[in-house]
Amino acid sequence: MELLAPARDLDTLKAAFDAGADAVYLGLKDFSARKGAKNFTFQDFLEAQHIKKTLNKKLYVALNTLIFQNEVPLLLDTLAFLSSVETDAIIIQDYGIYEIVNSLGLKIPLHASTQMGTKNHIQINFLKNLGFKRVVLERQLTLSEISDIKKLSNIELEVFVHGAMCFSLSGYCFFSKSFSVRSGNRGDCSQPCRWLFADKISKKHPFSMLDLEALSVLPALDKLGIDSIKIEGRMKGVDYVYPVVQAYRNAIDLIKNGKHDVLNTRHLSEIIQKSTLSRKSTTGFFFFSKNSKKLVDINESGTGLPVGKVATVFKNSIFFKTSSELSVGDTIRIDDKDTEQRIKLPVKALYFNNQKVSKVSAGSYIGIPINQIKIKAGSKIYLVHKRSSYKPSTSIKIEKQNPPVYKEKSDYLKICFNDILKSTPTFTSKIKKLSFNPEKFIYSIHDMGDFYFIPPTIYESKLDIYKELNNTPLDGALVSQPAEATINQNVLISGSFFLYATNIFAIKFFSKLGFKALSISPDSYAIFNEIKQFFPIWLEWKNIPLCVSRVPMENCRYRLTSKKHTEIDVKYFNGDTYLFLS
Repeated sequence: MELLAPARDLDTLKAAFDAGADAVYLGLKDFSARKGAKNFTFQDFLEAQHIKKTLNKKLYVALNTLIFQNEVPLLLDTLAFLSSVETDAIIIQDYGIYEIVNSLGLKIPLHASTQMGTKNHIQINFLKNLGFKRVVLERQLTLSEISDIKKLSNIELEVFVHGAMCFSLSGYCFFSKSFSVRSGNRGDCSQPCRWLFADKISKKHPFSMLDLEALSVLPALDKLGIDSIKIEGRMKGVDYVYPVVQAYRNAIDLIKNGKHDVLNTRHLSEIIQKSTLSRKSTTGFFFFSKNSKKLVDINESGTGLPVGKVATVFKNSIFFKTSSELSVGDTIRIDDKDTEQRIKLPVKALYFNNQKVSKVSAGSYIGIPINQIKIKAGSKIYLVHKRSSYKPSTSIKIEKQNPPVYKEKSDYLKICFNDILKSTPTFTSKIKKLSFNPEKFIYSIHDMGDFYFIPPTIYESKLDIYKELNNTPLDGALVSQPAEATINQNVLISGSFFLYATNIFAIKFFSKLGFKALSISPDSYAIFNEIKQFFPIWLEWKNIPLCVSRVPMENCRYRLTSKKHTEIDVKYFNGDTYLFLS
């Protein structure tokens, strides 16, 4: 069972390998689902490759965002580079990247990102037949569903076991995009599920998920034969990556030696919590049922250990009584008591009894400089990072690596791209309008007929919907997974707004599968005019949900406290929770 760790830079990559990771996944400067991370330049990646080869490890590159049409030339540069340096695999969301790699003959192994939302063995076997080497499973699957998938498929499976969890199903979230230009499908989520909302009674964080910690689930995953377990956290530094990876390495070794038990698991869990100061944790959806209540923490949305409240603000310092030991080099977060504003502050100096000190003990009344930042008395203070004591043990001498000669390959790919643009037929596209309702299954599309809407939530337990599609007397189906286009060849297939087409290569992929219509999604609004002529029929939807979740919630309405008159309706139907703008 491979232990797969995140890396935001070379330091965290070394820390992950030092701690016992078998493989690391990272993002380059473009097309990474963690746009806010430092990420790797091409030169950084070459140095990372040198390290992993020396240690006989593996390195995977996350190109797991949607690609816009005007970004294709830059993507081709990236793929030309990666195909020239023996990349172990790339992790992708966009079927356009698959089409490029497959049709232009690039020899790069492909992993299907969790953003592809793969939930059942039919979808997985479809990806296997396309040539994918590995599938990263949807994070909201149960252990029982994963077991069924493993029995009914023959492809490498990767499972998330640690880190932050999204309220939404992977790849089906427009929450951030609906409030800003920032999109989770573009690696730039503003995390609105962590924001403060109000109902008729109180203010709360109804969509703020607890973190995932699956140390206790590892023996079951190992028994199932899961190929890789994955730790989330490409925004995290060395002080998070090293202790978490080390704990999971120890747990895996205990399993191998037959010594994994409750006491050891509890001990490793305590080490992680003390070292990383993360949110409260849960085993996530592994043992999920409709009665699951311990998935969301309505009272808290941030990471960190509460250490006190601001007592007074004087000049450029805050003063408070700390409930925990603090050191220069730590990081605190101050949450404004009246707004959503959060300020992360490195502890550059500490004052105790009017003396400058390097460390203070719990119970001390202290001062910390804040450098002109406006902070109110009464605001909560959290310790979010402890000064790292980790020192790299990987002493590999890094010499500047000569870049591969990939410009000629890049130029060739761009010539192919231009030839494809010239040879692809164009249309005077028709736009047909629909309005989504989660309780509605049949949609009439003008001049096309009646279509059955397949939701993006077809787990192993819901595969009867596919049987219904085989027996349907309807004209067609609106699908949210390309695998669903192959289930019944006798009906017309159209893509729902959950099936993304934001570039010509993705459009070509869906065309080859026989799609008759594609949908405009919130992520394609801005660039739709660049691609609409490449497909004859587009569907434009009203009332697209902000997101879809497996977390059970009661029907209700919330008001977003930071935006006046912004309300969100929660609708629970057929085992799924949908969020809509009111």
